[in-house]
Formats: sequence, C-alpha cells, structure tokens
Amino acid sequence: MRRPRDEIPHNRGGPFKVNPNSRDRVILMADDDLDYHLILKCALSEVGFSGMLQSVSNGVELMDYLHHRGKYKCAPDPDLIVLDMNMPKKDGRSALQEIKGDTSFCHIPVAVLTTSTREEDIKACNRFRKCTYAAKPATFKEWISIIDGMLREHLPSPCTTAPSLDEEIDYIDCRPLPGAELRQ
Repeated sequence: MRRPRDEIPHNRGGPFKVNPNSRDRVILMADDDLDYHLILKCALSEVGFSGMLQSVSNGVELMDYLHHRGKYKCAPDPDLIVLDMNMPKKDGRSALQEIKGDTSFCHIPVAVLTTSTREEDIKACNRFRKCTYAAKPATFKEWISIIDGMLREHLPSPCTTAPSLDEEIDYIDCRPLPGAELRQ
C-alpha cells in the first residue's frame, strides 16, 4: 500500500527509542520493492535509529554486498539484514540459506520481513539462530512497532543491557567485612 509522502509521519519523540549509540550501526535491506525501502527508512527514523541504511534489490546483490564484490567492494558490514523472501534473481530463501550456512556471515542477525505467509518460509526462518520472521504490516504504525521490536531484539543498546557506572556504584556495599577492622 502506497502512502503519499506527506502522510508519512516524522519522528515526534514518541515512546519508541532504540540504542542511542546506533550512529555506527548498519542495516542492510534486501527487497525488490523500493517503496518498502522508503517505508523502512521512515520507520527507522521514527524509532530513533540514526545509523546507516543500505539497500539492495535482490539476493544476488545481497550476496555481492556481503562478499564485497563489484560496486560493494567498500561497503560497510551490516549489523542486521532485513530480508524479503520474494525477490528476483535469487530469492530470500536461497539467500538466507547461503548466509546462515557461511561461517563468515552466520553471526549476522536476519529479520525476515515479507508478504509471504507460507508455513515453510516461517519454518525455514525458525531453523536458524539470530533470525526472526514477520509479515509486512499494512499500516505505518504497525511498521514502527515491528521495526522497534526487531531493533530491540537484534541490536540491543549496551546502555539498556548493562547498568551505568553510577548504578554500579549504588550497589557497592561499603560496610566492612565481618571481623575486619577499619584503619584510620
């Protein structure tokens, strides 16, 4: 479903905030529909992602990107791949198999975001570690929710997973150990 450009909301500082250190994160989207690239870009902005979004339009380009071949020779390594299952040349199913079967890439989280609701596609995704599956949503609000969840799962903030130094200090027990004397 296409939305006129002026209907796509801009970041209003809502509740969806992700890693404040996301500036150096790279998300690679593999989808043959450029409208979805634009929607993803807007949804990422809405949830506070400030990293880089790279785009390819099929599975062959995806693998060229990962292997740094051709025009992707200097491309940055992705921290997350957003993958459509239905693409020309090499579909997402084949690309997913290749990514997760290669020790150079199997550590990269893959978020399958597709119109396909085929049971075998869902099972293929569930077979792999660091792989999630979601159907492409119908509304922009649903896009925001799905993207926010994917980022929280696959690109967690170090700030949300570990306490700050100030919090650590609050938990330090400064009482002397039993039987120990304090020296002045």
